Amino acid sequence: PPPVVEQKNDNENNIAEAEQKMAKETKLTEAINKQAKEKHGKKPGKQKWAIGFSFSGGFSSAPYNNTEKNLAYADNLGSIPVTGNANGNNYYYPSVARKAFGFNAGIEVSRSLSNKVKLVTGLQYQVYSTSQKTGRQIISQTRSNTTFAYGTTNIYTNKFHYINLPAGIDATVFSIGKKAVSAGAGINFSRLLKANTLAFDTTSGYYYNNQSLLNKTFISLSASLSVNLAAKNKPAFYIGPQFYYSITPLANTGMYAATHSSFIGIRLQKNITGK
Repeated sequence: PPPVVEQKNDNENNIAEAEQKMAKETKLTEAINKQAKEKHGKKPGKQKWAIGFSFSGGFSSAPYNNTEKNLAYADNLGSIPVTGNANGNNYYYPSVARKAFGFNAGIEVSRSLSNKVKLVTGLQYQVYSTSQKTGRQIISQTRSNTTFAYGTTNIYTNKFHYINLPAGIDATVFSIGKKAVSAGAGINFSRLLKANTLAFDTTSGYYYNNQSLLNKTFISLSASLSVNLAAKNKPAFYIGPQFYYSITPLANTGMYAATHSSFIGIRLQKNITGK
């Protein structure tokens, strides 16, 4: 009888050891499978980097002062012939520059710092514009630039084309239902690519196509508010208002001296990957 009891105990120990070994192997297999799943199938919300395309459409403005500072503007156009009048004591003032359509389009790249905060940068192409009334166009073989007479019969659109490098931060501030709402703020570094703006001669009342006085490099501030409309675990799709304000004036002298451009519109952003 004693040997039978010892054999029974040995069998029970072997079974217990086998069960423990199987349990360890099962846990190890589950851990390996979990790591593989996380490696090859990360959820979008867990990705630190996100890349997407953005577009903003709205209204831009550059409300220059069309009164006293233009009295000396003719001095900045010494190379352009002016006619004046017989008495030489009358001055013309340019028409008011009104807001017009503007847009931003580009690529946005962001990196998450936490579940609610991310750094944002990218590259954008911007077109801002204003409109103003002028007179008829003057055709002259002696002038290579476009010239308009004083008056209100024609509407001219001034356009400014920029390449823009933004740097900012976005943070989730609250939710509407299950949709996250984010607020963003940033600083932008822009370079003027081209423009077709009109200068103005206060003596003759002529408008001239002249961009030589415009600044070429600009710094602006931006702010935005957006809601993510994408389904859970899908790349983000943002929509909301956006605002830009240029700290740098359009020009240091002339009609656009101390004039700061601005833009307000609706921004759309569709990410290829990430939130």
